[in-house]
Amino acid sequence: MRSRFRRCARSAALAAAVAAASGAAVRAQAPPPPAGGKTSVTESANVSLVLLPVTVLDGKGEPIRGLTAADFEASDDGRPVRIESVDVDERPVSPTPPPGTSVRPISVSTAPRKFVLVFDLSSPSPKDLADAKRAAEDFVKRRMEPGDLAAVATVAEGRHAAISRRFVAEGKAIAFEIGRVRPAAMSAAFRDPLAGLSGPMEPDAVARTRALDREFHETRASSLVDSLEELAGALASVDGPKQVILFSRGERGIGGAAAAFVQARCEIDAIVTGGIAAAESSLSDRDYDDPRGEGGVGSLDALSRYTGGLLLRSGNDLPEQLERLLRAESVVYVLAFAPVSTGHPGRFHRVTVRVARDGTRVVCRPGYLEPAG
Repeated sequence: MRSRFRRCARSAALAAAVAAASGAAVRAQAPPPPAGGKTSVTESANVSLVLLPVTVLDGKGEPIRGLTAADFEASDDGRPVRIESVDVDERPVSPTPPPGTSVRPISVSTAPRKFVLVFDLSSPSPKDLADAKRAAEDFVKRRMEPGDLAAVATVAEGRHAAISRRFVAEGKAIAFEIGRVRPAAMSAAFRDPLAGLSGPMEPDAVARTRALDREFHETRASSLVDSLEELAGALASVDGPKQVILFSRGERGIGGAAAAFVQARCEIDAIVTGGIAAAESSLSDRDYDDPRGEGGVGSLDALSRYTGGLLLRSGNDLPEQLERLLRAESVVYVLAFAPVSTGHPGRFHRVTVRVARDGTRVVCRPGYLEPAG
C-alpha cells in the first residue's frame, strides 16, 4: 500500500498543476471525522451564517418547487435553529439549444458550475467504460449550460489519480479528453485470486478462498481510496464548489473517501455502471459477511450521501440517468442559519433538515464545522 506521505506529495503536485490552470485556490479545512467518516464543512470559515444547499425531491425523484423558509425545519445537533433566509437556484434541464438561441438560466447564482467527470477504471468491462464515455460525451455536448466548466479525471486501484490539465467550457475539447480515457492495466497484486474457480470445494478450502477474497477486496478498496483522496486533494485547489459525476461499480469500503471530497467542496453524484444487474449485485458483493455492512453500491451511496449528492443505480441507459440527475438537481434551496456556538471552533455539528410534507426526500450535507469567533 502506498504510504500517506507519498500520497500527499503526489496530491500536492497534482493540485499545483490544476490550480495553476484553474485560478485561485481555496483554503481547505481538515476536520476530525466523526464515527463512520461522516463529516462536512461550512461554505466559509469567516462568515456569520451557515449556507447549506438542499435538494428536495418527491416520491418519483422529481424536484419540488416553490418552497419557502416556512416549509423547512432544521436542527443543529438536535436543537432547532431558525432559518434566516432561503435562496433558490433554479436551472433549466432541456438540452443545449441550437446556436443563436438565447436561454437565460433562472438562478440566484452567476457563478459557473464546475463539473468533474470521473471514470473509475478499477472494475468496468470494455462495454461499461464505452457506455460511460458515450454518456459523458452526450452530457458535455448537450446538457451543459453556457458558462459551465468541466474537467475529466480517472481513478483506479494501484494507480495515481489523473485529471485533465484544466477546466474548459468547450464541449469538443472536453469530449476530446473523454476520448483519451483508456482501460487500466491491472498489476498482478490487484487481480482477483478467485477468478476462474469453479466446482465444489472442501470446507477448509472454502474458508481459505473466502479469506483470500476478503484480503483481495480490502487491499483493492484501500488502494482505490488512496486514488480518490489524491483526486480530492487536487480539486481542493480549485476555487468554489465542484460537482463530481463518478461513473463506477463501487468497491466495499470506499465510502471512507467522502471526508476528503467534502473538504475540497465537492459534491459526488455516483452513476452505477454495468446496468441494473451491476446495481443490484456489484463485483465486490460476494457471499461472505462484511462487518461494515456495505457492498460496492453501498459504498457509492455513502460517497454521494455524505457529500450532499445523489446515487443513480436503476437503469441501463446512462444518458437517461444523467438527465434524471440534472432534473433532480435543477432546483437547489440554499438555507442560511446562524451557527450554534459551543466555544470550540472546528467542532463538527450534525445538521438535520426536513420538509413538513409527506413523501419528500431531503438531500444535503450532514453538517458543518463550527467557525472561529
